Amino acid sequence: MKIRELFENTNARPNYMFQYANHIEQWLSNILHEPFDDSVGLVNPNDLTVELFRDFEIEFKPSEMRPFLLAQFSKCHGDFTIVGNQHFNTLLGCPFEVDGVFRVRNCHNITNLEHIPQKAKQYCLYGTEIKDFTNIDKHIKSAEAIAISQKINSGLLYFLKIKNLKKITINTFAGWLWDNPSEPLNKAVDIINKHMKSKDVIACQRELIENDLDEFAEL
Repeated sequence: MKIRELFENTNARPNYMFQYANHIEQWLSNILHEPFDDSVGLVNPNDLTVELFRDFEIEFKPSEMRPFLLAQFSKCHGDFTIVGNQHFNTLLGCPFEVDGVFRVRNCHNITNLEHIPQKAKQYCLYGTEIKDFTNIDKHIKSAEAIAISQKINSGLLYFLKIKNLKKITINTFAGWLWDNPSEPLNKAVDIINKHMKSKDVIACQRELIENDLDEFAEL
């Protein structure tokens, strides 16, 4: 259903909302290379949030930043992938919930977890510069698996607080080179995953300290 049809079936909206809605719909059509209709997604005429019914990937150019920030994706029923650039520095506008994989590539100006989806089946965050995962459980409420960069420097224990999380992995691909995580980091991640089922933070912290991995035991 087109934005215009949705607006005709609701109360009158301010002109600027109608203009933004048309802009968002055209932007989505350009990205998908096909009309944005109700087989692809739906734009809520009340608040202009966008629900997607399938996988969605966007590779950002500077000209595409403004409509993305105007649009707020509410939910994606497939995978949601962002391919960024040097101009992309915020996850504002990303879905609140993703049924599949939330994937971030080449977003090296993303340095924190603000506006990340609260729920996804999997997260692939190694394409960012997020190094501190302290209080990640305040941002991510539910996930089965999370892949992060080897650049992590704090907050490892907080992964145990995420509901349904089964494991974390360290991605070893950095730019065009394959870099191996340090042995201490590999060992710390193995210990974290060992305690993932019980979610016993204290027991995990104790084992990290016993293995001389104090730098990963901070909470």
